[in-house]
Amino acid sequence: MGLPLQTFETINLPALNQRTNWEKRNDRKFVAHVSVLDSLLQSLSAEYLLLENDGHRLWHYTTEYWDTPDRNMFYQHQRDKEHRYKIRKRRYGSEDGFWLEVKEKTPGGRTLKHRLFNPAPGETETFIHDNSPYTQNELNPALFVDYERMTFLHKTLPQKITVDINLTAGNGSTSIAFNDLMILEFKSEKKEVAFAARIMKSQGLKPCSVSKYCIGMAILHPELKQNAFKPTLLQIKKISTHGNP
Repeated sequence: MGLPLQTFETINLPALNQRTNWEKRNDRKFVAHVSVLDSLLQSLSAEYLLLENDGHRLWHYTTEYWDTPDRNMFYQHQRDKEHRYKIRKRRYGSEDGFWLEVKEKTPGGRTLKHRLFNPAPGETETFIHDNSPYTQNELNPALFVDYERMTFLHKTLPQKITVDINLTAGNGSTSIAFNDLMILEFKSEKKEVAFAARIMKSQGLKPCSVSKYCIGMAILHPELKQNAFKPTLLQIKKISTHGNP
């Protein structure tokens, strides 16, 4: 990286969580070649704080996505259903334990995230039942995703940016690496993200619909119907050469 992450002013995890404790949020995503990263960091350095926790500024994420045997959640996204869900287990960095998360997309286009840390026996079933239309018994691991993330928070606006690199996805028998791919996401309490949009425009990037779960499933399981993801898959194909990790 031409601009070291050490040059950013930082914010710790408790402070970031306090400032981003939004009841609902708006998301906007972009995909880009990792070569854009230096220029992007340069554009963020004056206005954004970088998350640093336990001395780490680049975090490793491990995610296990769950779905039904007939891939109901995947097809909800394929059909662009207004009200849809993702259910996953996620480990952040070197945390001891994991978070069980239900990510809910509402008809208004906003995102709700329900989280439970290290659920005790019996808690998983109740948590999933209370926060989704699914039951634990009908869900199985469908995709495993690893990547590294940088998280930035605007110094004054209720706006967070995540930058994900070194993405790999697997289903237990086959895995792929998304070489050179970078996924950016703007997360804001309010719909107004003009400042973020200007940054993306300066990098020549346009918003797109991208889900790590759906893209990973579509590439690893070409038999699944995936017409809705073709524009994003074509973008990713132009950026990334898929290879075995």
